[in-house]
Amino acid sequence: MLSSYKQIIILLLIFTPLPSFLFSQMPDWTLIIDKDGNRYYIDKNSKIWTSGIPEFNYKAVSVDGLDFYINHGLELIRSHYKEHALTLLKSIKAMPPRNNRIYEAQCKATEMINYLIKNEGDRFSEINTSSSILLYRDKENTVLINDKIGYSIEIPNIFNIIHKRIRGKSRNFFYGILLGINLRDKDVSIKQGYRGYDLLLAINSEISFGLDRSVKRVEKIWRRKLGADTFDRRTIIKSDNSIIYSYKDRFPPNYSGLEGFFIKGDYSHCIRLICGQDIYLKNETRLRSILESYKL
Repeated sequence: MLSSYKQIIILLLIFTPLPSFLFSQMPDWTLIIDKDGNRYYIDKNSKIWTSGIPEFNYKAVSVDGLDFYINHGLELIRSHYKEHALTLLKSIKAMPPRNNRIYEAQCKATEMINYLIKNEGDRFSEINTSSSILLYRDKENTVLINDKIGYSIEIPNIFNIIHKRIRGKSRNFFYGILLGINLRDKDVSIKQGYRGYDLLLAINSEISFGLDRSVKRVEKIWRRKLGADTFDRRTIIKSDNSIIYSYKDRFPPNYSGLEGFFIKGDYSHCIRLICGQDIYLKNETRLRSILESYKL
């Protein structure tokens, strides 16, 4: 009997993805919409079929959608969307293995990742760096992990990664992401089709070789990069490796928020959360929990 690893390779070599518009025309196929809102089909032999093309840029995986995510990862590999596939598969592996269903999905994800490592060779490192933002839903929050930089942070479940920037290599490396987050139960649509956010969260990291390892030194360097502002700040938490402030703009519309500076190893980190003053005042404890969840 063929091992599951060999079966995956055969599937990758033999099957080609089917366009999603053909799914509904297949006899005896059943449309499934899972609790995560994912749509896929099950054929009469109980095989799961997804579209084979990326259906989202970033989405937190969860136990409710595992059947979709693991099969979608396989079909994305077959369709040569390797970065999207690897992001999904590594996110599955990042989940706490709280039950056998998660553990079995993680075993399958590991087999597919090993296939990519073997098949891509030297190209895998670049794909892996581009697929370093991992997301899984954990109860009322989503855990975001950057496995290239080595940090994690817990954010509300309604979010969008607006922008990601990776610059430089080796001794001159920068990695930044910008998220739009809603504290409400679902996205808020505003006129002209734009999406409204309750707050923005920027997480920037860079290699800091040769720096004085004090967090105050790191803070001064980041402040020069960020430029002058008109914020009044108050220290919330201070340690040898981190410092977190709350702030309020002195001028209308009096934007408020939090910012933190962190250092570990060769990396320094700057996090800034910004929102309207009314949102900050109503949700101060919850917003503080976001920055305080930042782990290196």
